[in-house]
Amino acid sequence: MRRVQSWRKAGTFTLLSLWGVLILLTGCTVGAKSPPPEHKPIKIGLSMDSFVVERWIRDRDIFVSTAEALGAQVIVQVANEDPEVQSQQIVDLKNQGIDVLVVVANNGKLLGPVVRQVHDSGIPVISYDRLVLNGKCDLYISYDNVKSGELMAQYLVRRLKHKKMMRFVIVNGARSDNNSTLMNQGYHRVLDPLVKEGRAKILDEIWLKDWSSDEAESAFSKAIPSLGNFDGVIAADDLIAEPIIRVLAQRRMLDHVLVTGMDADLLACQHIVQGTQAMTVYKPIAPLAQKAAKYAIMLAKHEPLNITQFISDGTYQIPYVKLEPIPVDAHNMMSVIVRDGFHRKDEIYRRM
Repeated sequence: MRRVQSWRKAGTFTLLSLWGVLILLTGCTVGAKSPPPEHKPIKIGLSMDSFVVERWIRDRDIFVSTAEALGAQVIVQVANEDPEVQSQQIVDLKNQGIDVLVVVANNGKLLGPVVRQVHDSGIPVISYDRLVLNGKCDLYISYDNVKSGELMAQYLVRRLKHKKMMRFVIVNGARSDNNSTLMNQGYHRVLDPLVKEGRAKILDEIWLKDWSSDEAESAFSKAIPSLGNFDGVIAADDLIAEPIIRVLAQRRMLDHVLVTGMDADLLACQHIVQGTQAMTVYKPIAPLAQKAAKYAIMLAKHEPLNITQFISDGTYQIPYVKLEPIPVDAHNMMSVIVRDGFHRKDEIYRRM
């Protein structure tokens, strides 16, 4: 009886010893959980229209650096102003397994269907600066474009209010860009009451097919002979303002015509301090790009954004983060543009 008990004890000890060896060999301990899978970085697809306008390179660089600092990976595609190319690039980004898509749309209307497909597949989408129409994006982040239009018109009215009749020409941006429509609302919100009062006239309103300086120069040059005298030109951005200033200078009209712009491009800032462009609307890029990168990561993690403002994309109400633009002329160039580090003083004033 004692031998049987001894054998059982020995057998039990042997089995326990073998079990311990197996645990050591497999690197496991009794009751321990399996290690979590290796962490994969969030993958962001950034679809950009083009780099024709100076500011977009800054947008890309700040967005990418912010996202990477937060541990994300960014895949950038640039469509070179072609909406069909951009549509295909968006499909390619989706097929690369992105977790969130950020779009700077060339044509907000044409991109609507493909963006809606991405959204419906479960990938969150952010409309960056330009609203994608009918795309059901998860977020639209931009500066207040209606306010930008108001700032341009208000500036000209303030400078020209001494005149009995103020005469304006409006050169709008691309028809395909919803921002152009919103900015146009801003112009008219300021000017239409003055037109009704008999204090102002809008002599012509030009719409461009694309954000193109060549197209702006051609359209403005053709319009001038039938306009007569005018006091101010509302140019939708600095890219458009530059050829308008050139045309006016060639016709020796620049001394008595004020020209607006937007984006605070370096050449525009130089023109402003020289007196050939009246003002520009500055939309600080860093806050926009940094916020967009942070929201992209939040969407990829399915975290709530807690946004209370919305904008219609034509079909859906889209959560809207709206930033405030800043008017800049020669008087606040130093305190806004230089102080913000957007351009250096020596760059702006080098021709002075």
